[in-house]
Amino acid sequence: MNILRELTQKYQGKYAEENLKSINSPLGKLNFQPQNSVLFIDDTKITISINVTTGAHLVGEPYRITLHLKSSVKPRLEIYPASFWNRFLYKNNKYITKKLAINYCFKTDEKLFLKFIKHKNFCKILEQDEVYIRLYPEKNQLVLTPKKGIENVNQFEHFLQLLKIIEKELVAF
Repeated sequence: MNILRELTQKYQGKYAEENLKSINSPLGKLNFQPQNSVLFIDDTKITISINVTTGAHLVGEPYRITLHLKSSVKPRLEIYPASFWNRFLYKNNKYITKKLAINYCFKTDEKLFLKFIKHKNFCKILEQDEVYIRLYPEKNQLVLTPKKGIENVNQFEHFLQLLKIIEKELVAF
């Protein structure tokens, strides 16, 4: 079963997919089918979307898990996997593990960063998977994009837990 349909069924959400669209490119036929799911979990709106592409030229379109914040927040927040240069310029950070410091870059307020890393689950989940997290304050959205997709419901629940930790600290900040 499609993971989006499985999550929609588990959380009694709404699932939608567009009709399959095909185009002919110089590399061959390309099929495109956007899919999304809207879930309400613990009174929080979560949307999951993916633009599925298949055909001659396989393109990996990422899942986007969006947590819609109830109130507006101002701080900047970006968490993403570190590049070669980020690793090369690695500085010791006494607050987080070496693995987390080498594998991720954090662009946010230092006080907010310190609040995040107090949560052991926050660090544990980030160490397990490669994810991109970005806050869009003008839209009140917190977006998590897993690098390797969503494998199962358990992994989605870890991502959801990570988003909830971030939401809690953003609202308290």
